[in-house]
Amino acid sequence: MSVKNILLITNAYPDTSHPSHGIFIQELAERLSRSDCNISVLSPLITPPQDELPIPPNIHVYRFRSWTHGKRLIELGAFEKCLIPLYVVSCVTQALKIIKMSHIDIIHAHWIYPSGLIARILKRLTRVPFVLTSHGTDWRMGHKNKIIKRLTYHIFRQAKLLTVVSEVMLKKLNEFGDLKHKSIFFPDGIDTHTFKPIFQETGAPEKKIKIISTRNFYPIYQVHLLLNMLPALLRAFPSIELTLIGSGPLQREYTDFIQKKNLKDHVRLLGPIQHSEMPRYLHQSNIYVSTSPYDGTSVSLLEAMACGCYPVVTKIPENSCWITHGLNGCLFDSNNPESLEKTLSLAVSSKEQWSSAKKTNWDIIQHKADWNNHITKLTSAYSELNSF
Repeated sequence: MSVKNILLITNAYPDTSHPSHGIFIQELAERLSRSDCNISVLSPLITPPQDELPIPPNIHVYRFRSWTHGKRLIELGAFEKCLIPLYVVSCVTQALKIIKMSHIDIIHAHWIYPSGLIARILKRLTRVPFVLTSHGTDWRMGHKNKIIKRLTYHIFRQAKLLTVVSEVMLKKLNEFGDLKHKSIFFPDGIDTHTFKPIFQETGAPEKKIKIISTRNFYPIYQVHLLLNMLPALLRAFPSIELTLIGSGPLQREYTDFIQKKNLKDHVRLLGPIQHSEMPRYLHQSNIYVSTSPYDGTSVSLLEAMACGCYPVVTKIPENSCWITHGLNGCLFDSNNPESLEKTLSLAVSSKEQWSSAKKTNWDIIQHKADWNNHITKLTSAYSELNSF
């Protein structure tokens, strides 16, 4: 593939303050840069000053003023969403400068709103074509009401290529008309050289049962369900230790809950960590839990599967594409604390399944979630676009 100049527009990209936010966009940018692409990344400046993590050659990261007063878009209340037009104008203004300066060939927008809308505006102003990726959590926004659905349809129609991160979403695209000719399934992948299982155990067997959640501390991920049912689970399995890794506005609330319920001996709330440290914590854990009622392809789930954790996740179509209940993990009803407690108790009691699930999940990850395979598919799609 000859060198192409690509602008990635994203709602989130890692920095020293938020090392896990948009980590899959960073992984995509770095792998595209190794495929003879010059990559520009445009992401909002949330809490200045934001120091950038080490940036490889062929990648330039730009930040625009978000006008959200230190909040990510996912945190904005109903009134604060009135600030989004300022966000859009700020992003478009910065993007126009980058397009001219870096001779951008194609824009790749991540999330339908607002990045997809911004890409559509930029196409109108510059005639630079755009690719749009929906990551799942933004999918509900596209169905919010008739006006938004019509706008979403317009954005989809104007995109040169649509990529979705789950096969379920690919089928749902039919709701917006015949888009099969320009739609591909492109799940977020993981680095299988970094995230991989350890099959040869060393030392004496661990007496503790270690459970981990790596979802961020936002209401949408419902980590509070896991904390709320923990006291009851501990009565049946007192050797359980829970590790919470993430960041977000609910961190203080979770910390206070742990102290109030005297759970500090059983819960490690680590907050955000460097992504390079994630495999170590996953390798130390037996069971991975996700309580999120919505997802596309969850990178957190893929990382846990690769590192050998036994997954316990919500029974939604996007998770069922990866997990078969009782075979390589367990599924529980979303928004249902009783189902979570019952299913997690089952997983804790099924130690004999952990080993076979680890092997099954590693096979699945190598076949379906390896970044090396995914990036070839995407660069081939880029090459086939008429504008190249």
